[in-house]
Amino acid sequence: DEELARLAMAMETEHALQGEIIIRQGQPGNHFYIIQSGQVSIHKNTIDSGRRLSVVVPENCVTTVNAGGFFGELALLNEDLRAASVKANTDVQLLTLSRADFISHLGPVSELLAQAHDMSKNGMGDRRSVIQAERRSRRSTQSNNPIQRPLRLDEMIVLGNLGQGSYGTVKLVQGTNGERFAAKCQPKYKILQESMQDYVIQECIIMTMCNSPFILKLHSAMQTDRYVYFILELLDGGELYGHLQRLVAFAEPMVKFYTSQVILAFTCLHQVNVIYRDLKPENIMIDHRGFVKVVDFGLSKILDSYKTWTMCGTPEYLAPEIIKNEGHNHMLDFWMLGILIYELSNGQSPFVASDEMTLYERIIKMRPKYPRSFSKQLKDLTSRLLTPQNKRLGNCKEGWAAVCKHLWFSGFDWDGIENKSMPPPLKPVISRPHDYDEDSDLKLVDTEISSVPPCPGWWAKLPQIAAHP
Repeated sequence: DEELARLAMAMETEHALQGEIIIRQGQPGNHFYIIQSGQVSIHKNTIDSGRRLSVVVPENCVTTVNAGGFFGELALLNEDLRAASVKANTDVQLLTLSRADFISHLGPVSELLAQAHDMSKNGMGDRRSVIQAERRSRRSTQSNNPIQRPLRLDEMIVLGNLGQGSYGTVKLVQGTNGERFAAKCQPKYKILQESMQDYVIQECIIMTMCNSPFILKLHSAMQTDRYVYFILELLDGGELYGHLQRLVAFAEPMVKFYTSQVILAFTCLHQVNVIYRDLKPENIMIDHRGFVKVVDFGLSKILDSYKTWTMCGTPEYLAPEIIKNEGHNHMLDFWMLGILIYELSNGQSPFVASDEMTLYERIIKMRPKYPRSFSKQLKDLTSRLLTPQNKRLGNCKEGWAAVCKHLWFSGFDWDGIENKSMPPPLKPVISRPHDYDEDSDLKLVDTEISSVPPCPGWWAKLPQIAAHP
């Protein structure tokens, strides 16, 4: 279960030497313990024993607990005083969990017991099946399927070239009703050459799963024997990175404006169990009004287990768990948000070095230097994001809501962001491609380069998208 796995990550390791008293009867308790190795003895005094409750002697030993056992579980339920003392009979290694961390991840025990009772009463004993049903429901309601009439490849007229990427070109195209799109044209032979078939298909699927005003919209996916085409929403305000280069760094209100939209995009992605994994200013595009959208889902992944181990991402944005090959999950995106907030506020990322090995060593140490220009709240937010994943802000029951509630966002107009009524701090200058031709009658399919070898043996299983209003 995902929640229990998160809970396990929140546990910390402690050591007790032989003869050490781990907890004493009569003292307040707020930690639960699991024995990884060694043995402890449980000692309990009664009121009529003539001894103080906290005294530990062989005569009041009631039992012993070995590796795999646990004690102190009542501390998760309430704040009552300890009912017994625990002594280490050998050197002991323990996993500990505080009541605060337990509540943060799963909620109060009383609420969990009430939920379990309600589920049992209503014939829903299998909690995992209920959660999976909820996820399926969310996916069906959030499917990016606003199109009524499918777009046709032979209707796309090329007006110019928008850019060149590692796996193809992006062209400005126009449909029969005059609406304009960005067409991502990917040669099949390159996809096969780099064994990127699964990545291309998954990128397409992920964009169809999420209907968010802060995520790039995929209008159609088509193919010939030479190319795979993604017909995408046109974002002609440029990359956020270009504006950052021009201004060097953003004022904190600007950083809030842009990162709040990233948070809402990630909230949508995580709701359908997708981790993004490639956050950076280059992957945040500005629309014609000045609002932003997250783009490029080539490294994103639908998480079908609690962790994944793929080494991927931009070096400066890599989290310690990726570098140390500990496995990563949704918490990776929280780390990357911390890097993004720092970079937008300072002009460069918190971890920089002349070579990758030095860079990775600095990331693992997690000791960024904060400029004096950072407000107290900004420093606190980034420091709570750039921390080990078991303690990272967001690694709790609230998830992204915990970030939204941070003091740095105190008084922030979230409604103004969601309904896009907040005035953007930058008004983008819309420029056309250098080879722009408004009177063009060149069809997209006629731009296929004959020297590109056909690949009739691979026909990508692209999702059917009827999504054009």
